Amino acid sequence: MLLILMILFSSPIFAADFCAIKVSIKSPAGVPIRTGVALRQSNGEGVENKISSSEGKVEFCDIGLGLYDLVVGPNLCGQVIVRHLFQIWPDEREVTVTYENCHSFPLPSGCIFLLRIRASDELPVVGAIVRQKDSTTVTDGFGRAFLNSKATETTVQIEREGFESSQIKLFCDPMNSDRETIVVLRRSSTSK
Repeated sequence: MLLILMILFSSPIFAADFCAIKVSIKSPAGVPIRTGVALRQSNGEGVENKISSSEGKVEFCDIGLGLYDLVVGPNLCGQVIVRHLFQIWPDEREVTVTYENCHSFPLPSGCIFLLRIRASDELPVVGAIVRQKDSTTVTDGFGRAFLNSKATETTVQIEREGFESSQIKLFCDPMNSDRETIVVLRRSSTSK
C-alpha cells in the first residue's frame, strides 16, 4: 500500500491544455463556414491569422492577458468583429459567430483572385486560357479571369494563341481582400 501511494504522489500531475478562445463560425442557416479569422489586440496589433476548419472551428489558445478583437471574414462587406474579448482562465471562452458575406458573389473557402490579362500594348487579351491545378477558365471580353483557390499558394498557367505562355504564382491570405493581379503577355515572335 505504501508503494502505491508513493507512486501516485511522486508522479507529476499535468493539467489539461487550456485554450483561451474557441470560435465557431456558421451561416444564418447554421452551416459551418470556412473563412479567414484574425485575433487582434484591441489596440489593433495583429496576434494571429488563421483559417477556420471545414467545420467552421478555429482556436486561439496561447494568448496573453488583455483585450482582444476577433475579426471574421476578409475586409469586405459582411465582415464581423467581436470586440473586447479576454481570457477567463480556467474556463475556455467559446464564441459563436454568424457570418454571411453580402457580396454579389458567394465567398468560397479560400481566396478569390481577379486576373487581368493584358498584351504589352496594354490591350486586354480576350480568350486566354487560364489553368489552375483543378480548373480551367477563359478570359472574358475585358481580359479578366476570376479564380478560386483553397491552397495558400497556387500556380497558374496562362496561354493564348499568338502570345508566349506565362506561369505565375498566387498567394492566398484570407484576411487580405485585394487579390487583383495584372499579367502582361508578350506576343510570340511568330505572330504580328
